[in-house]
Amino acid sequence: MVMVAILSAGCVSLPESLPREAPLIQMKVRADEGDIHSKAILASVYRKGELGVKKDFETALKYLSPAVKAKDALAIFELGQMCEYGETAKRDKEKAESLYTVALPGLKRLAEEGDARSQYAMGILYENGIGGVARNQALAARWFLRAARRGYGGAQFRAGLYYEKGTGVERDQRKALFYYNNAAGQGNALALYSLGQIHLDGTGVGGVDVRRALVYFLRAEQAGLPSAELQARTQLMLGMLYVSARNDKEAAEWLFRVQKSGDPTATALMKDFLSDSNVQISMKVNNPNLQSYLSSLEKGQPLAVPSADSGVK
Repeated sequence: MVMVAILSAGCVSLPESLPREAPLIQMKVRADEGDIHSKAILASVYRKGELGVKKDFETALKYLSPAVKAKDALAIFELGQMCEYGETAKRDKEKAESLYTVALPGLKRLAEEGDARSQYAMGILYENGIGGVARNQALAARWFLRAARRGYGGAQFRAGLYYEKGTGVERDQRKALFYYNNAAGQGNALALYSLGQIHLDGTGVGGVDVRRALVYFLRAEQAGLPSAELQARTQLMLGMLYVSARNDKEAAEWLFRVQKSGDPTATALMKDFLSDSNVQISMKVNNPNLQSYLSSLEKGQPLAVPSADSGVK
């Protein structure tokens, strides 16, 4: 979804939308036909949980193994990422660095040929100063932008983040929104989360829009955020927004998910929120059923919805 009114402002012309990656089924057909690089791309998709699939390291490795054996540079980079973040075994940054260094020449060649995920990988190398390259945020931004324009949603999110923060590029909220919206259109959870935060803050979007923020946070949570901590924080945000909307049932269900997540940071923030004296005073008037709903959920009991309960559906 592109915010045309926002994008039309300013002196720099932007296209209405960017290309998208090939459909997942098309990638699978190519991989099944024996195309090695398609296997590497599918491994990347499953490793990150993109294009509508859940994060699945086992399936990622199934596609990755033959591609690594064939010395596909993107596959070697993805294996390095799995080693660095301990996705299938104990973290091994030394092995990851070795893999990045091996991958670099081939990655650069693929990136120069226009392969979007290889361009993104080059951005990651320069962003972190790994694989034998010096840390260079301007070069990272350049590679992320090239990948974004080739249709990769992960790079579109990264480009949005760089423009929002002014990292490696001049800060530009209009361009940040453009790239976030394109990434969100491909279901990128981080872009959806970022748009939720922007609409909650109101900067560059014509003011605070709680309802739209809530929709973006819902979509981000459903898309699956990359870490359990961020997923729990998003659930907390949803619970708090539904408290504000006076929808006690939805608020209780989201806050209960935070409890079940076991995430210490989100759980502590939730306790602070519910114990705040001003919040408690407000809830007595506006959220009379919240505590009873939470109690029922903790006991495994079904929730009865009183006719007075209302809010954002």
